Amino acid sequence: IRDITALALISVDSKINSQIQVRVPQRNSCFEIFGFDIILDEHLRAWLLEVNTFPDLAASSPLDLKIKGCLVEDMLQLVGVAPCNVGAVRRRDSQRRQRSLQRGRAPKEAAAEGRPSQTGTVMDACRLDVESLEPAHLPDFVKQTEGELQRRGGWQPVLPCLEDPHRYDDLQETRRYSNVILARYFAAKAGRRPAGDAAPSESGQQSLGAPVAANRDEQEDSDQKDQKSQQEVGRV
Repeated sequence: IRDITALALISVDSKINSQIQVRVPQRNSCFEIFGFDIILDEHLRAWLLEVNTFPDLAASSPLDLKIKGCLVEDMLQLVGVAPCNVGAVRRRDSQRRQRSLQRGRAPKEAAAEGRPSQTGTVMDACRLDVESLEPAHLPDFVKQTEGELQRRGGWQPVLPCLEDPHRYDDLQETRRYSNVILARYFAAKAGRRPAGDAAPSESGQQSLGAPVAANRDEQEDSDQKDQKSQQEVGRV
């Protein structure tokens, strides 16, 4: 089900992002709930029926009230609604306009201070050694994501997939600086190899059925363990 959700969002990522760039001046100024209608067949395989932009949150039963009440409560905690300081917002907007006029200076200044830039190219993100960064030097969007994870309640992250942060890399139409940084950051936390070093499958993409082994030795070890497990079961 998480794969279905991720792939559906990836398929409309470019369109949503372009609209956000035009209509959303501040990163934390809005949010949206999507309702995924999914059914399971007799083999427990999930099928996507549709995605609703205005899902029904009305409660028609005590169970419905409990489920949707927790959903809304956790959502508001996740979003982290805070009082808006109009003056601070205007100052940030002014600073953003200044940075856009002086494009190219911010990355150099950030590098001189030993911290990554808040924006950059995919190549910049791939070259960044996220494991060597001090917590105070992490990009703002990484800190915000960590805060959201701590407040998420019953919500589960889909992109990036925390268990396998590079799971959907080959399926994204447009890779962005922030997405690459986040994937590399969570891969480092999980002890996985950075993006670009992950072993591809024969088709050049990782299978969505299961994570690809990091190397042939790991796969052989896994096969040997499976054979040993089967022999033990046979003896029992």
